[in-house]
Amino acid sequence: MVRGSGAKIAAYGAAASRLYEAGIPPDVIPLQPNPESLAAALTHLDLVTGKNVAVVGVTRVGAEGMCEWPESCLSRLLQLAGSDVTDAAACEIQAGCGLSFGTGKGSFELEWLMAGQVDVVCVGSAEEAFALASMLPAGGQELSALDGVDAIKTRRGLPGKARLIAAGEAAACGCESAGLSVSATTKAEVSNPTALAAALVAELGERKLIW
Repeated sequence: MVRGSGAKIAAYGAAASRLYEAGIPPDVIPLQPNPESLAAALTHLDLVTGKNVAVVGVTRVGAEGMCEWPESCLSRLLQLAGSDVTDAAACEIQAGCGLSFGTGKGSFELEWLMAGQVDVVCVGSAEEAFALASMLPAGGQELSALDGVDAIKTRRGLPGKARLIAAGEAAACGCESAGLSVSATTKAEVSNPTALAAALVAELGERKLIW
């Protein structure tokens, strides 16, 4: 049905992989798996200005207004570039991050993190990166430009001396999109927990409390 309409399909990261598995290969996949790169690629290919674009994402219950999630970031960038954007939710998920900074409600892990008792936070996906960002207080803002697409990004940092490590390049790109600065990126991803554990030990040494 989508192919019959003549519409172009663009995706990045895990969404692109799932479309391939479903027999719907995307027409556009950016080099970096993040909304900024996808918006830049679509702009470069002249698929944005004056075009009608549907951004398909998810609704995150309990995370409304906490931070700018990837879908809303992509919608905003496309609108700035001149698209008529329609947001469509493909599914609804429990965000798992209704425990935000300053609410007085939180898990013991979050309490440890905010108290500076966590050495390292390991993020395994872009979704986790944005969930983490939603729990942290906002820092400063910066303006970044990518192939003519201007984006104002809010930076967020971990408290104390905690380090942020991304498990794989996709997670690292997610952290950057979420405004998080990564200390290191492992080649191992969460799909291979044994290799990831070995990579973390090699990077950090032992006796570190990792969330």
